[in-house]
Amino acid sequence: MCSFLWAWLCFLGGELLVRGMTSIAHSSGLSPLLIGLVFVSIGTSTPELPTSVTGALKGSPGTAVGNVVGRNIFNIFNILVSAALVSPIPIPKEISVFDLATMLGATTILVLFAMTGWRLNRWEGGVFLAAYATYLYSLLEPNSRTTLGLS
Repeated sequence: MCSFLWAWLCFLGGELLVRGMTSIAHSSGLSPLLIGLVFVSIGTSTPELPTSVTGALKGSPGTAVGNVVGRNIFNIFNILVSAALVSPIPIPKEISVFDLATMLGATTILVLFAMTGWRLNRWEGGVFLAAYATYLYSLLEPNSRTTLGLS
């Protein structure tokens, strides 16, 4: 019962986070692309955090890794494809070039890090946090991709 309640609270928290962040982003004049890539993705991933942390703390790292990897595969192959079956989804050029390359690069680095002892160390997690901060900077700051040498 406790885990069901926790999951339900995480779902509601994620829903409120997505709605609130989307509302703030729209009122701030941010682009829909930025809203989806950053704010909605944070909100939809927030409910997964307690599950992954609990799995890691209880000595079940497969739960944490499976939760994150499985969720992303599910989002790409089920949610995106289902939406495209209902109505075609145009993919903006900036997504197809920069963001897909970033996703493939992060996946490659994750696989390489995982193969070194089949575990992610703290410094490797720090690398991913720094990479995500750089990615957010590249989305939020005008002309940042040129400053970072990415375009």
